[in-house]
Amino acid sequence: MMARAHPVVLTFLANFLIEQGYEPSEQLRAYDGPTIFDPDAVGTVPAKSVFHALDESVRHTGDSNLILNFAKWLDVRAFGPIAVLYEFCPNLGYVFNRAKQFIPIVNSAYTFDVILIDEEAHVIQTVLPSLVSDADQFLFGAQVFIVRLIRQIFGNHWKPLRVEMRHQFAGDNRLLQSFFRCPVEITPGHNSILIDRYDLERSFPRHDSGMLAYLEADSKKLLSRIPSSFDIQVERFVASRLGVGSTTLKDTAAHFRISVRTLQRELKNSGTSFSNILNKVRRETCDAYFRNSSKASVSELTYILGYSDISTTSRFLVNAKVRRG
Repeated sequence: MMARAHPVVLTFLANFLIEQGYEPSEQLRAYDGPTIFDPDAVGTVPAKSVFHALDESVRHTGDSNLILNFAKWLDVRAFGPIAVLYEFCPNLGYVFNRAKQFIPIVNSAYTFDVILIDEEAHVIQTVLPSLVSDADQFLFGAQVFIVRLIRQIFGNHWKPLRVEMRHQFAGDNRLLQSFFRCPVEITPGHNSILIDRYDLERSFPRHDSGMLAYLEADSKKLLSRIPSSFDIQVERFVASRLGVGSTTLKDTAAHFRISVRTLQRELKNSGTSFSNILNKVRRETCDAYFRNSSKASVSELTYILGYSDISTTSRFLVNAKVRRG
């Protein structure tokens, strides 16, 4: 099943390009219009179209800072009720839980997970491995957008502990540092934002359980419009955990709050199995890695795939018939 998205990002991107004096591509001009979240437009465009539009706009304009500036400019309210409910949540940890639940309303290929390591919370972002080669600009823009949201809650003085990116930023590093105000490192395999674990539990001043319940109910109605089979949901979860968390059958079942037996049965009903999904995610991750890395390293790939030793990675590459380069 093809991952779907709401066209609101395309609408805002077209308007942003025009405002900056650029001419949007012919395909993007089709989305030039009122910047209003339309509930009836949920899931009406392929997720890949959004990724391509961002990439193509950078190439078309030759502006390497375009996505940084776009994500800083983008109206938070663009994404309907899910962009408003965060204001009324009790804390940031709750925001991340609800955002992960409702993010398919905006783009069902994108997900993230929060991994707690000592005193740090790692907000790991990813897309379906089959689309990761097209999603660098999208993932970077999402990092900027998340930091903006947190600053709206805690104040503009807030900053992450560290930001990790799959690829080197091609634009002006002074602008990048001016925005994040923290170390930015290149880390193979994922994009992430590292924050103080304490920030997850800080109380929000505008917490309102009544308003929150109303907005969550509204978001659940929108979510029900997204055609998303259970195997795709499992694939998104496995992709978000690969290399940074546990991807066992037991932990996956716990994430979906079902028994291992129920998880296996649901996947069987979808015509697949957990091992098939895990191998699919790993193979597509390998394909993307070799396609985009000029200096491929089996040891680096071992880390990305979540294996503990190089020999296991080498066997997987042979058994899965992964093409290198």
